[in-house]
Amino acid sequence: MKKYFTIYLSLLFLTTLSTPVHAQVAQLDKCPNLRAYRTDISSISLGAKGDFTPPTTASLFDIQFTLMLDSVVSASSGFAALAWTGTEWWVAKWNKDSLFTLSPTGTVTASFKIPGVGAPTSGVRSITYDGTFLYMADNTTIIKTVNPATKTLVSTIDASAIGFNSRSITYDASTNGGAGGFWISNFGTAIIEMDITGTVLNSIPLATHTYTGIYGLALDTLSPGGPFLWASNQGAGGTGSYLARLNLPGGAPGFINHNVNSDVGLLTPTIGIAGGVFITDSYVPGKFTIAGVMQDTASDVLFAYELDSTSQLAYDAAIDTFKWLPSYTILPDQQVSAFTFPAKVSNLGAGVIPSVVYNVDVNLLGSSVYTGAGTISNVQPGVSTLISPVGSYLPTAIGNYLVSGSLTMLGQTDQNPSNDTSSFSFAISDTVMARDNGVINGALGIGNSVTGTLGQIFNFTTNDQITSVTFRCNGPTAGDTTRVNIYSFTGTSPGTVLGRSDYYIFTAADTNGVVLTLEVKNLAGNPMAINVGVYYVGIEEHMDNVSLATSTFNWRPNVTFISFPGQAWAPNENFGFKRIFAMRVNTGNSVVSLDEFSSSSKINIFPNPANDRISLTFEDGFTAYSVFDLQGKRVGGQDFGKIQLQTEIFINDFNSGMYFLMISDGNKNRYQKKFVKL
Repeated sequence: MKKYFTIYLSLLFLTTLSTPVHAQVAQLDKCPNLRAYRTDISSISLGAKGDFTPPTTASLFDIQFTLMLDSVVSASSGFAALAWTGTEWWVAKWNKDSLFTLSPTGTVTASFKIPGVGAPTSGVRSITYDGTFLYMADNTTIIKTVNPATKTLVSTIDASAIGFNSRSITYDASTNGGAGGFWISNFGTAIIEMDITGTVLNSIPLATHTYTGIYGLALDTLSPGGPFLWASNQGAGGTGSYLARLNLPGGAPGFINHNVNSDVGLLTPTIGIAGGVFITDSYVPGKFTIAGVMQDTASDVLFAYELDSTSQLAYDAAIDTFKWLPSYTILPDQQVSAFTFPAKVSNLGAGVIPSVVYNVDVNLLGSSVYTGAGTISNVQPGVSTLISPVGSYLPTAIGNYLVSGSLTMLGQTDQNPSNDTSSFSFAISDTVMARDNGVINGALGIGNSVTGTLGQIFNFTTNDQITSVTFRCNGPTAGDTTRVNIYSFTGTSPGTVLGRSDYYIFTAADTNGVVLTLEVKNLAGNPMAINVGVYYVGIEEHMDNVSLATSTFNWRPNVTFISFPGQAWAPNENFGFKRIFAMRVNTGNSVVSLDEFSSSSKINIFPNPANDRISLTFEDGFTAYSVFDLQGKRVGGQDFGKIQLQTEIFINDFNSGMYFLMISDGNKNRYQKKFVKL
């Protein structure tokens, strides 16, 4: 399917503050099913979490649902098992005999224990369902049969014949000629097929399936080419979380082995390990679901992926992700430089792809403004390659640009064209610079009553002015303070402070999330003029976790940096966080020097002076206008996105006095003329 990345420009507003105490704010929507996660970085040891792998554009492993279990259940550590009954989730802890039911959206509906299931220090590891009863494996030789309606133990099955304790279990209705049975395993064991009475029928040796860290099993009778057996595998040493598909009846591994830490794992501060797994066709109407639990020291995560019809194909090229440069989602027009649009292209099939052409189209207001193409050859199975189209594109107008990429396979037929296209948007604005797309996935802070700074770098290609910085705090503490600091950047880390905002004091109303816009001045208290170069924009934390909002979209290495006492400047990824901060740097045109614009006799303003409205005409045509007061502050304007010859401007809300009208002609030329408001 197509994958769309959209930049939501309305999420953060440009608001310049005149006082440090109360910022005007605009709310950013929190991600559904995800709490405002506050992680204390000061308590985390340095150590990379692993390479970030963007989700593929195929619908397999598209995330349907995530739930941070500690956000709905107190003392949550230890969750491992899960099952879906068609109306509710069942989840269980491995380290105690606690069971829970949850609504489809993750609300706890019951917390209980069932006599005979688990023990005070050892609980259920895996749950499976036959449509009537739940079967629970609690790392013993006895399988427990539970009635989900009454939440009672109704019978047991002696599984001692398999030769090990039962950790992972999945029901198979076709076993024993349709009488039903199970597939069962444990760490480092064979996978045993057993009938409903406990008799062993079949065995997949460890040497065949090869996975030593299987925690959960799920039978897949939904995907074409099946049946398959999915293993939730912790990997060598029990340090990861993978979903691997085995081919039945033999049990040999197939070509799918998904790293859950590459997407769901980005929600947690440390590497998660595999828990239970479950497959259903009734969680999302019209779709198949493979769900699981990822165990993490900070918060166990219940997740649900889409299980689509992907099967082994001979030839399948896919666009994984765009890696455009410069890597901004919003750029001010005065900071625009030429864009390139490389993308990661992957061979998901079993055969060598002779050649693939990658085509890019950039569209503005329905018209193509750039096309480019690049070619790669001899792409091996399972290999991802970064490819760039020939040439670059320099945006020439303010507006939202849609970038579309597509693949054309040469020499063979692509058997899965659904993942051959992808698109994203970026924007050219008059004042705003940003790296994120406004979708918040969590928040970071230093914590532990430690003062420090979190932020990221921004590159300026022309001399400019930083007027203010907009950012979101997901859950700060009332009475705590913050401020913005602008640093030089040495090339590897932030340098010295060049400017800052006044302090902002968080109020009780801010504790549920607040978007702040803080005015920035240089250290002498004058406007923050900057030269060409790279600057670090840091948000200062004082006593409690500032909970600076983060996004997983468009993460790039060596962009975000953190420092606190005892910790020199280090990028986010050194702590395991491959995220960027949701912030906007507001520049240039919000407070400008009017001397930089040319006067033109071709501009006509009538009437002048005026009381409530003026008529603007410009014989060469214009695409945008701005109105400035005598202090150089922008007080009005409009971006049309196309050439205009005339427009009316309402000025009845302006104070009496002289104003400057500046227009842009679409070629980055600007002209200004005075008018008087009566």
